[in-house]
Amino acid sequence: MKFSLTILAVLLCAPVLKSQEVKWLSFEQLDSAMNENPKPVFIEFYTDWCVYCKKMEEESFTDSDIVELLNSDYYSVRFNAESKQAVTFDGLSFIPTNEQRFHPIVNLLATRKGATFTPPVLIFMNSKMNVEARSFEYLSRAELKKSLHSFSKK
Repeated sequence: MKFSLTILAVLLCAPVLKSQEVKWLSFEQLDSAMNENPKPVFIEFYTDWCVYCKKMEEESFTDSDIVELLNSDYYSVRFNAESKQAVTFDGLSFIPTNEQRFHPIVNLLATRKGATFTPPVLIFMNSKMNVEARSFEYLSRAELKKSLHSFSKK
């Protein structure tokens, strides 16, 4: 009986736990979604070796307020900057070569003039796909919430 109640509790909580995840889109899915219903866009460029990227994934992107903001007010894209897959974004194709350490889309959106890419990079775009701001550093939960609130109203 105790085992059955435990199973029942887990099954009842599963939809709640599932709703606590950010609904990450690919760039191709973003294009389709923006054509149907434009809204602000949040993009995170990360790498597998980036300590601060992992910290944001574990702390910020699991925070219920941040998850709710991203899922309700934004289209969110999370992209590995070292990916070797071709990407179509805003009608353009980005195809990495073996010689490139970082994906070509990183050069378009996630670098500063005269500087090399250093993750994490967060991009805030308005509903017209214009970049409103870029963050080239780790943002705490409080800083990310403040930024998300600020740009979702534009």
